[in-house]
Amino acid sequence: MERKERIKYLLLAFAVALSLWVAYNFGSRERVEAVRFVELLNADERYAYELKPPFVEISLLVARKFVRSPLLERVRAFVNVKGLKEGTYLLKVVVHSPLPFLISPTGVNPPRVRVVIKKALPESRR
Repeated sequence: MERKERIKYLLLAFAVALSLWVAYNFGSRERVEAVRFVELLNADERYAYELKPPFVEISLLVARKFVRSPLLERVRAFVNVKGLKEGTYLLKVVVHSPLPFLISPTGVNPPRVRVVIKKALPESRR
């Protein structure tokens, strides 16, 4: 057998082994529910924010090996309040996963939260 032909078979064997390893370790997924407080993104210190409700329930599909992983604690839910002035808004909740391929968000309940924005009290009146 020629050297080039052996290398082809070696690469093919490696690809098959890698595929089997990935399928075994990350193939099956489980549904996990997580509750997270909604964080504010781009909040302006001149305003006070009130979220209703302050937390959401996130549905996740998690690779079986990561069901008990500390990475699940790094899944975050947030709303972007950049450029918003005083008033009441209904904003979409965005979910961020540290490893979207292994911990993928499939839904959030409620999908939108009410954000009430008011002028913050000056430092001397707090």
